Formats: sequence, structure tokens, C-alpha cells
Amino acid sequence: MKARLIRSFEIAPGVRHFEFDVPEVQQFTFDAGQFVSLSTPVGDKVVTRAYSLASIPNGNRFELCLNLVEDGHFSPMLFAMKPGEMVEMTGPVGYFVWRQPLGDAILVATGTGIAPFRGMLQQRFASSVRARVHLIFGVRFEPSLMYRQEFEKMAAAHDEFAFWPLLVGAPVFGDFRLEPRELPHPL
Repeated sequence: MKARLIRSFEIAPGVRHFEFDVPEVQQFTFDAGQFVSLSTPVGDKVVTRAYSLASIPNGNRFELCLNLVEDGHFSPMLFAMKPGEMVEMTGPVGYFVWRQPLGDAILVATGTGIAPFRGMLQQRFASSVRARVHLIFGVRFEPSLMYRQEFEKMAAAHDEFAFWPLLVGAPVFGDFRLEPRELPHPL
């Protein structure tokens, strides 16, 4: 199949959110937490990369979140794509999905590892299950807290959800080290 870029935009330094559709199908069905593989020719080889879906199914659309690897073989091509351009894809596949029955959960992510949790949380809050969920999201610097406003809105709307953004890597200045700190949370 082919995925067509609808739009992309920066959500953190060096990180973009991508929205694609799959023109060949009316419904692109997947479980939140699964991944797709995208492929492109590079020289005489085909390079394939797997990316976690950062959304729930929405017709024939899906969303991704990925960082730019400056000297990478694939991400620079994706970052350079214009709306309407196509890329080869396979999937969805993967078993990193909610187990049934849904129960209490603690989710821990750093960086773009937040992508599958975004869709999984969207899916969970669309259900009637009200078990507790804690999302601990660590990044080095505050501007890298991707989807922060979305998670804060989820926490405000769902008493059973707690969002714990953490700054976990601070720079060193001579003999002085800035210590990691917890950002305010809604509890």
C-alpha cells in the first residue's frame, strides 16, 4: 500500500507529527499501539523503518510522531515530504496494545516513545472503562514534552488519569549540575 502525507508540523525541537491517509482503502483499521513500516529506495537498496502509530483509527487516516536523524537514511526523506506525496507502507502489525480486560496501568515513556501511548490513551478514554492510568513522560527539556496540552486536557477530563511530565536530563555547568525536576501535575 501507499500512504499519502496530509500534513506534518513540528511538535518539539527536531520532532514532527505526521498525518497520513491510505487512498487505497476507506477504513485503515488498527489497534492503538501497533506500528506501520514505511519504505523508500536509497541507492540500490530499499530502506524500511517501523513507526508506532500515534493515533486511533480515523477512516483511512493515521498519525505518526518521529524525530529527525540528521544523517539517517529515512527520517530526512520524511521530514522533506510535501502534502500529497506518497510513501510505501506495510502494516499495521504489533502486539503493544491494551490487554483485555482493561485494568490499572502505569505507562512510562521518553522522547518519541510517547507515540503509541497517545493513541492508546485516546482509545481507552473512548471506552467505558474507568481504571486508573498514570503516564510518566520523561524528556530532557521542557520544550520536548510532545502532546503535553493533550495529556493535560485528558487529565483534567478524567479523574482516573494522572499525567506526570518529568525533566530527566539537565545540562552540567562546571561543577554545578541542574537536578531533574518534576513539573506541576493536575493531582
